[in-house]
Amino acid sequence: MRHSIRQAKARAAVETKKRDHPILRGVVAFFFAMTLLAGGYGMFVHPETPLPRGWNPVQPLRIDDAITPLTTWKLSRASDDPALCLAALDGYSSFTPMSDMVISDQCHIQDRVALSAVGQAKLAEVETRCAIALRMAMWEYHSLQPAVRCGPLMATAQA
Repeated sequence: MRHSIRQAKARAAVETKKRDHPILRGVVAFFFAMTLLAGGYGMFVHPETPLPRGWNPVQPLRIDDAITPLTTWKLSRASDDPALCLAALDGYSSFTPMSDMVISDQCHIQDRVALSAVGQAKLAEVETRCAIALRMAMWEYHSLQPAVRCGPLMATAQA
């Protein structure tokens, strides 16, 4: 009796191995993963994406994008790339790109701009790096302007 039970279990194991197709499962899993990746990538780069600009990691930084957990990463990416930095500043700040100032290998200022306005704030022309001008524009738009808009409300609430 015990022998026949062992033989039945052995036959069941052999049949299970015949039905088991690890290569087929791997191929199916690969195509499923590729479909998910392609769909996810399409969601980010498609012009009609439902993802807001501030949350989309493939969209470059704009000053008027909402502050999100990706903003710091986008800001550092724009600060490191002069073309992205100038593109982010364009339309929000008044600036003139300047040539790099190189005195020596250790003393130089790269990606300079002459900044004359940031948002609604007019400045005496300031020579600075593009990355600093970009951070100033972000500060002006996301911190100063909301504070100015709330200022009269705060004064009336305290009175």
